[in-house]
Amino acid sequence: MRLIVRKSVSVGKLVVGVVASLGLLLMLTSSLAFRNAPHHATRELEPLDEMAAPSVPIRPPPLLDAPGSGALAQLTLSGNLTVHCKESPFVECGLLKRTDTAGGKTAVKGDPATGRHWRVAVVGTNRWGFRKDAFDFSKCEYSNCVLDANVTNQTELVVVYGVLHYDNTDQDKLKQRWPHQLYAMMGWESPFLFYGFMEDEASKWRHGFNLTMTYRVDSDIFTPYSRLAFRPKPPKERPNYMEIARNKTRSVMWLCGHCLVESKRYEYIREMRKYIDIDVRGHCGKSCSEEPPCIESLTPTYKFYLSFENSLCQDYVTEKFFKLFHADIHVVPVVRGKIDYGKYFPEHTFIDTANFKSARDLALHLKALGSDLAAYSKYLEHMDLYREIEDYLVTPGCTLCRALNVKKIEPKIFDIRKWLVEESHCDKDPKDIYGTTV
Repeated sequence: MRLIVRKSVSVGKLVVGVVASLGLLLMLTSSLAFRNAPHHATRELEPLDEMAAPSVPIRPPPLLDAPGSGALAQLTLSGNLTVHCKESPFVECGLLKRTDTAGGKTAVKGDPATGRHWRVAVVGTNRWGFRKDAFDFSKCEYSNCVLDANVTNQTELVVVYGVLHYDNTDQDKLKQRWPHQLYAMMGWESPFLFYGFMEDEASKWRHGFNLTMTYRVDSDIFTPYSRLAFRPKPPKERPNYMEIARNKTRSVMWLCGHCLVESKRYEYIREMRKYIDIDVRGHCGKSCSEEPPCIESLTPTYKFYLSFENSLCQDYVTEKFFKLFHADIHVVPVVRGKIDYGKYFPEHTFIDTANFKSARDLALHLKALGSDLAAYSKYLEHMDLYREIEDYLVTPGCTLCRALNVKKIEPKIFDIRKWLVEESHCDKDPKDIYGTTV
C-alpha cells in the first residue's frame, strides 16, 4: 500500500481510490455530512442522563451521497490514498522543522528577518491556566526575542494576559509606561466575560493597547487555543476503521463543566435527546473527570462527541474540539460555534450544527450516519490524518516571536472594548435549537 501526499493552499478535496488485484478502480465520494465559561446557573438542573430515552422510533433522514458500504471497507486494507491537505490558520500541512539536541527536540533557529532583538515582558502569568514555559523563547524558531522579568525602559513590548482577571500582584510591573513601548492584549476567554467591563473611558485599559493577541483570526498576532497538523500514520499502522466503528455501542457523549451558558448548549442537547441517546458526563450529568483519561476511556464506546462551545462568538474554538485529535481517540466531534469550520478545518473530520435547521434535524442525521458503518468509519479515517500540535512552536511566546520577525507590525491605539466585545458579534439569543431560523 502506498500513501501519496500533495500539499495545496487552496480548498482541498479528498479523493480515495481503491485498486484491487484485478485492476478495478473504484472512485468514491463521501457523505456531507480548560478554559471554562462562567457558571451562571442559579437553579438546580435535571441531570440529562435521567431524561427518558425516545420511546417512538423516528425515521432518519437519508444521507447525502452516502458511499457504498462494501467499497469503503477495503479502503483501509489496500489501494492508494491521495490526500490534499488544506492549510489554514488552524491547520499546518508541512512538517515542523526540528533538530535533536541533548535536551530533547527543539525548533531550528531562524535568522532574524528584522536584524534586531525584541525585549518582551509579560504581565499576568500568575493567572490560572498559564503555562510557565509559554514564553520560553530559547526553544522557538526565532531566537532574537528576550524575556524581561520586569517592565523597564529597555522593554519594547509588554504583553498583558487576562485583562479581565487582572491581578493586583502584577501592578508593580506597570508603575510606568515609556513612550516607545507597545502594549499587547493577550487572552482566550469568551467576550461574554467582558460585557460591562472597561466602560470607563478613563480606564488605562480601554484605550491602552496597541496590539491584539487572541484566538480571533483577525488579531494582530493570531494565537489560537491550538492547531492541527497533518500527521498521517504509515500504512502498516493504520487500524481497521470499519472494525472500530462496528465495536461502538453508544451514539453520543457530552462532557462539560458548566450547564447554563450563553450558547444555550444545555437546552440544545435536551432537545436532541428526544431523538437520539446522549450520555452526559461532568457537572451536568454523571460524575466524570474532564481530564483526558476520562475521554480516552469512554470514546471507544461512543460514535460522536459534542464539542459545543460555551459562547457563540467570532472564531471562538477551544480545546473541546482540538482534544479529539489525539492518537487512538476515534470519535467524531459535533461542533457548535460561531466560525466557518468548513473554511478552516479539514473536511470529513467533524459534523457542524450550522448545517442543520434544528437540534432535531442534527440528531436524526447523527442517528442515520452512526447506523451507516461505511460512511461513519470514513470520518474516523480522515480524522486520523491529523493530530493536535503539542509543541513549543505553537506556544504564545514562539507565536509572538515569529510574528515580530515575519509580519509587518502596525501598532495602533485600540478601543479594546469595541474590538473585543462589540466586534466579536456574539450570538446572545441563538435560534438554532427549534429551527426558528436556518
